[in-house]
Amino acid sequence: MVNSSSKPSKENASRLPDFEKKLAELEDIVTDLEKGNLTLEQSLQAYEQGIKLTRECQSALDVAQKRINVLMEKRRCHGRASASEHHRLGLMGQASLDLFSQSVIERVDAKLKKLLSPEQALPAGRLIQAMSYATFSGGKRIRPLLCFASAHIFDEFALENDAILTSACALEMIHAYSLIHDDLPAMDNDDLRRGKPTVHKQFDEATAILAGDALQTLAFETLTQAKNIQPPQKLTLVRLLAEGAGVKGMAGGQMIDLQAVGEKLDLEALMQMHSMKTGALICASVLMGASASGCEDKNQLATLKTYAYNIGLAFQIQDDILDCIADTNTLGKQHGADASRDKPSYVSILGIDGAKGKLNEAHSQAKDALGGFTNCSFLTQLADYIVERTH
Repeated sequence: MVNSSSKPSKENASRLPDFEKKLAELEDIVTDLEKGNLTLEQSLQAYEQGIKLTRECQSALDVAQKRINVLMEKRRCHGRASASEHHRLGLMGQASLDLFSQSVIERVDAKLKKLLSPEQALPAGRLIQAMSYATFSGGKRIRPLLCFASAHIFDEFALENDAILTSACALEMIHAYSLIHDDLPAMDNDDLRRGKPTVHKQFDEATAILAGDALQTLAFETLTQAKNIQPPQKLTLVRLLAEGAGVKGMAGGQMIDLQAVGEKLDLEALMQMHSMKTGALICASVLMGASASGCEDKNQLATLKTYAYNIGLAFQIQDDILDCIADTNTLGKQHGADASRDKPSYVSILGIDGAKGKLNEAHSQAKDALGGFTNCSFLTQLADYIVERTH
């Protein structure tokens, strides 16, 4: 950001080492926690310090972002900034995935809390309670993260783009609804989700059904009523979300999954099922992020679709592997649930080693698909996270 003819102010120069010091300290804490050699008390202290450092670093980045916005606005008054200038000024492109993720999750959660506030449905307060319970039950927000990460390729200030935020929230509400219905007695009949009672256990079955229905409709209501999205773009986003959630996507894949219990599927049929059940909404997340940021290039969208297909496949394979090797406390749901229901999985067809090989293949193909983009670090890091996660 600084060329030979300009130098940072004394104030900024004094802040930079402090920021780098905090970032280095945060990395050390993460390393210590990952090694697993700390006592419980030490781990809790390290975690609390890590949260504090993360917030301080993000605060510094937010201040920098606001200053950049002021500079960009001034530049617009004297002429449009060049693409290279946008690239140099996009600080978020240099931030870690952890800081980026925290910023996305804070924004998404804040908007979701407004959408699901008790005042929104006073006559049906219990329904809103169930919807909120499902939405704020400790999810990783993978789909909003993919949405923002995809958008970041085309808009380095994606975090400030309300159209992207609205799309991300709509995606998360669809995902939350799908999990409520997926856990119902008529479907997978699960008692635990993320270590907590499922919605039909915490409330009752009828309330759970209605909560899922209401989250689905609220997702589309939020998109269609958004004042910050132009009608043509709004239609595209609604179409992508409907395709990802409907009969050719998630719902259709769930139907195939239910019919496959006790059946012997081959690998091709299993991949088809999961490309719909899990992959379709992940694909929608990536494409909606790109579309909300203004991308209309068919070749670029096709490339992102290839990435999304493979990362959706990797996501499901890792789920199948974890279902076999992780314990119930780590998973936050019943260990070995798929095997107990005689449901086909990548592990049942390929074995653990074969499933891991397929996982690595999908991971590599997802990252290879991004080769033509220059500003895709967050999508790349998310691909790594999806295959390395432990729950």
